[in-house]
This record gives sequence, C-alpha cells and structure tokens, in this order.
Amino acid sequence: MISIYRFIYFLLKNGLQILKPFLSAKEKQWINLRSADDYLQFTPKGAIWFHASSGEIEYCKSVISEIRQLLPKSPIILSYSSPSAEKLLFNIKNQVDLIFPLPWDSPTQIKKALDHLQPQMVVFSRTDFWPELIFQLRNQKIKTAAISMFPRLHFLNRQIYKWLIQDFSLITTVDTQKSIELSQILKREVQSFADTRFDQVFNRLESPSRVHFLSPHDKKKIVFASTWPEDETVFFPCLQEILKLNFQIIICPHDITRATALTEQLKKFNVSRLSNMADTQNIPSEFEILLIDRVGYLADIYRSTHLTFVGGSFKHKIHSVMEPLCSKNVVFFGPYFQNNPEALDTEKISLTYKVRNAAEILDFVRSMGPDQLQKNTELSQIYAEKHRGSSRLVALALLEKLKPL
Repeated sequence: MISIYRFIYFLLKNGLQILKPFLSAKEKQWINLRSADDYLQFTPKGAIWFHASSGEIEYCKSVISEIRQLLPKSPIILSYSSPSAEKLLFNIKNQVDLIFPLPWDSPTQIKKALDHLQPQMVVFSRTDFWPELIFQLRNQKIKTAAISMFPRLHFLNRQIYKWLIQDFSLITTVDTQKSIELSQILKREVQSFADTRFDQVFNRLESPSRVHFLSPHDKKKIVFASTWPEDETVFFPCLQEILKLNFQIIICPHDITRATALTEQLKKFNVSRLSNMADTQNIPSEFEILLIDRVGYLADIYRSTHLTFVGGSFKHKIHSVMEPLCSKNVVFFGPYFQNNPEALDTEKISLTYKVRNAAEILDFVRSMGPDQLQKNTELSQIYAEKHRGSSRLVALALLEKLKPL
C-alpha cells in the first residue's frame, strides 16, 4: 500500500509544482508551506509532537496545556498542514517549544524531519493522517496516538483507518457510539472522552475579555456567527423584525473580507464595524447592527450576547456550537448540523434548536421571552460544565502510553 501511495503522492506533488503559477494565492501558500524547514531550528530530542491540519488545533490546545503542567520539562512541539491554522496559534505559542508547518509527505522530507526531531510520541489531533509520516513512525517504533476523533465510518474510511491507525498506542473519540463502532472495525480498544475543546473554551473564558459593550441594559443581543452567504440569504429578511423585538444584532461573517460587501447589503440599517472602533473595551451603544470584521473577537463577543445563530448550517456543515453554549447563550442553527456531535446531542434534548427558514427564525426569537431565555441559559451552563475536564484525562492517557512496558 505504501508504494502505491508514494507513487500517487509523487505525481500529485509534482503536478502541483508545475501548476503553481496558475493557482490561487491561497493554494500557492499551501504549497510554499510544504517546503519550509522551520523545524531545523529546534534542537532538543524526545519531544511530544502534536499535529493538526487547521481548526483541529483547537482539539489539542488544552491537552497541550495539561501536559505542560504534568511534565513541565518535556519539550512539546506542534505542526500544522494548512495556512489557515496560523490565525489560531496566538493563544498556544507560550505552551509549546516549536510551531512549524508539516513538510511534504514524501520519504526524503519525512525522514529528514524525523531524524532531526526524534520525537518520543506523535499525537494526531482529529484526523489529519499522513501515510508516509505514519509509515516511518511505525518503522522507527515511535509511539503514535489519535485524539478527539469523530470519524465518518463509510467503507473507504474503514479501510483507511485499518491501514493507518490500527496499531496506534492510543485512539480516542469524542463520541461513545463512535468509539464502539471504531473499536469493532479495528478490533482494538478505542476510548471515548468528552470534547477537549470545552476545556479550551473555559480556559479562554477565564481570561480577560477584549470586548465590552456600553449598550443599554434593556436590550438583548443576538449574534449571527461564522456566517456564509447561504446563511445570510435566510436570516437577512428577518433583521428588521428582530430589531423591533428590542434586540441589537451582531453579524460575524466566516470570511471577514466580505465585510465591505455586507455593509453595502445592510445600508438601510445603522451598521457599525468593529474595525472602526478605537477601543473594543468601550463599544458605543448606538448601533442597530454591529459587523465583526476582525479575527479573534467572536469568542469574547459571546460573553455579552443572549442568542446565537451558528453559521454554515444553511450551507453544508455547521461551525462549532461549543463556545456560545459555554458562554450561556441559547443556540439555534439551520438544517445542516450532522457534522457536529455537540449540535446533534443538544438538539435531541431541546437545548439547541433547528430552524429551516426565515419564518422559523422569527418564531424562535419571539419565543425567547425572559423566563424561557433564563431557563435555557441555565441548561446551557449545566451541559457545558458536564463536559469539563476531559483534557486532563486525555493527557493522562497519553502519558500512560509513554511509560516503558
């Protein structure tokens, strides 16, 4: 299998290099990352190496923090695959000794990296598995682990997992049923822990907020978070009626480069933009709609909002419901949320809510009177607290596998 993979990967790698002049800036950036050798600046051996693609970094941040506390002298390094990961690194840099982009998954490049780094364990966060890297880790008898998986177990993935991760030292999922199914496929133990991102969110909530509103106390706030055009097409017709219900509206597009276009679309409203705020600790109260056009502020904004619509759910897959839940928001979303285990769990118990169109959005917002809002806020807090502490359990499970047999 590895020979076939190497041949296909060789063709794809060289094809990308040939086509590079014709690719987009983002695609060129991805290719350029593969050629970086930032890891050569790192000299200690025996590090615990975490790897994630991009957003999957959020699953390992709190685990890294726990290991840093448990083994303060052990070097920890973190690699990533996608340029988009770089905007997520600001709050983990002080916990790791090195952050670097993963090189090309080719025999020569991977051997060079492993020979230099000589890690004692490599931990894959979620599912960004690279066959050449795993093959060489196996040959060098370096321990491997996969944490916080939520695998889609269709036929092709079943074969891939059997090939790549069957002999990992530790495999964990964020869903008990997924653990049972994956253990049956791999014929080995697969452990289940609550999603480690809950701890990451709580850690952030314990730090000072970068956002403070000077808004009137009689107005509630609703945030439309990480939205795509498909989401906006549905909720934009509701905005006027939501304002009449005495809400202030906050919109945070997934792609902040669309902010100018969105401002034009919303020109009939009193729209403010976060980038125009001289002091985000004292945001004036005059806005009807606040447009978030700066990266890294949404998590802090949740602390001041009451209702959250989570975007992507009218496109093809929802973004995370975890941060607004931990911030005691009442959460609702569109019909496409099957990719998110927390959305699935909470919708089943009527803690979060599915809406299918503009009319249902308005019905939902109208239903959130003071008593119902308070009840749902308390339930959100209870649910989030139940999922706290899994990062320490995952860290301990990883360290247990480092012990000599």
